[in-house]
Amino acid sequence: MKFKKSILVGTILLGITPLSFGQIANTAHDFTLSRAHWNLANEMCNVCHAPHNTDVSQAHNPLWIHTTTQANYTLYTGYTFSTKGGVGQQYGTPDGSSKLCLSCHDGTVAINSVNGAVLDTIGGKFGSVMMGTTHLNSTISPTTGLAGSHPISFVYDQNLVGKDPLLNNPLTTITPSGNGVTIAKELLDANGKVQCTSCHDPHLNTTTNWKYVRYNNNVGSQLCLVCHNK
Repeated sequence: MKFKKSILVGTILLGITPLSFGQIANTAHDFTLSRAHWNLANEMCNVCHAPHNTDVSQAHNPLWIHTTTQANYTLYTGYTFSTKGGVGQQYGTPDGSSKLCLSCHDGTVAINSVNGAVLDTIGGKFGSVMMGTTHLNSTISPTTGLAGSHPISFVYDQNLVGKDPLLNNPLTTITPSGNGVTIAKELLDANGKVQCTSCHDPHLNTTTNWKYVRYNNNVGSQLCLVCHNK
């Protein structure tokens, strides 16, 4: 009987554990009816995720349903990782989770656009959220310029550390999350790439961290110093 009780308690705990983190309720990513007039079904998750009819091309992100941007971007042009031959690493086109973030934040796709269809019965396109500023109308000028932003969608591995001694080794450096995991395990995607989600957690539930920055809102450059050995 005691064994059965242990199983029951363990099952309950496993069931509620995911609810202790990763919440979007009452954050800027909460588009329920009280915050978005087009969300008549009052859905919280279905703006980005759904159990059916999802975008199978976005297999790296579970059950993605939001319309994915098709924009072409001006890439980062500042600091490049030097090599012994003096040639800087070329940054690729945004991919993975970064492309999904940009599907709202580059201003080219409406927040309420799902699989190419705009979900609105009141007044047309709701608008988009461009990097740095929120726009609530459909007449904004999109921005696809990433030249002034931290580079994304590039592989961060030991090879890169060998080219730049001011980078910490992602395979051995422990993050400050308290989970005892490395940069590679916690901050990089399945392909070992730096993405928007390396620095920002889109499901972070806090009223003080409006930029969704990991690790205490980067106080004392804590987030930067995880990867940069300065």
